[in-house]
Amino acid sequence: MAARRRRKSHTSRNVSSSVTESYQTIGANMFLGGDNLDSNVILVTSATSGEGKTSTVYHLGIVAAQTGRNVLVVDANLRRPQLHQMFYIENDIGLSGIVGGEKWSECIIKSETPRLYLMPSGPAHENPNMILYSREFTNFLEHCCRQFDLVIIDSPPVLEVSDAIILAPSVGGIVFVIDGKRTSRASARRAISALRHVNGRIIGGVLNRKPKGQYDYHIETLGELQPIERRS
Repeated sequence: MAARRRRKSHTSRNVSSSVTESYQTIGANMFLGGDNLDSNVILVTSATSGEGKTSTVYHLGIVAAQTGRNVLVVDANLRRPQLHQMFYIENDIGLSGIVGGEKWSECIIKSETPRLYLMPSGPAHENPNMILYSREFTNFLEHCCRQFDLVIIDSPPVLEVSDAIILAPSVGGIVFVIDGKRTSRASARRAISALRHVNGRIIGGVLNRKPKGQYDYHIETLGELQPIERRS
């Protein structure tokens, strides 16, 4: 694994204690215990873009690593990658290169958070689905399941491209992210139905920007979500 790569200059992140506590609660309730998972691979997705799934992956990765687990976050959003920006690293190598012969072990980056690692998406690929269907990707996930205590995958939105549907059957659980101020219930239900149609197992949800005056954001097929008060 690469211990460090070129980093962009950055300022420290200011995350409120209430947000940190919310993510700790989500982690404890959903998957950090591990008893309710078929495997230690978690997929994080949403119905549409801009709902906060990448930020959820980032924060859940930190929370999990702080419990003493070795955690790998994987940017499988090969069309619009963002995780490398949150970790302030370059995206010159990563997941897209493993089908071209790059050694995946050389593409995993050690973050500044102890026990937290990142597999960036890597440079754009003309056929992202080919990567997710490839034997190299399957082998990569199988190996990471043995090497890391928890693997968290950031995927594109369900209703925009097919990537999350491809990944859903291969993971132990799915965390579904909803923006309470922009996601329609119909869109959320359609996305959840599509995931379950391929036997995707939704283990919980994250609610960003809870609408004022509403204590819960209910979806018939998902149930109560854990609210995160972090964006205006």
